[in-house]
Amino acid sequence: MPKNIKIIKGNIETSAQIMHQLPEFDSPYNIEEINNRINNVPHINLVAYVDKIPAGFKLGYEREGFFYSWLGGVLPKYRRMGIAKKLA
Repeated sequence: MPKNIKIIKGNIETSAQIMHQLPEFDSPYNIEEINNRINNVPHINLVAYVDKIPAGFKLGYEREGFFYSWLGGVLPKYRRMGIAKKLA
């Protein structure tokens, strides 16, 4: 049965919450570290929801004319649903 997947502009708190649940992140960034990286520069923060539950995120920012796809991930329970592709 297909899941209801929705991608919206997210907030740092939700992205950090997801990151802290990802097994691949041994030392996840905290909210202050994320803010220090993206404050005062153009950035994007997307959050994927599956049936209204935060399931993945993507953070990127622009510096000196380049866009950096910085952090992102999908919780293991929600992988293989095309979420990372939708966040890209």
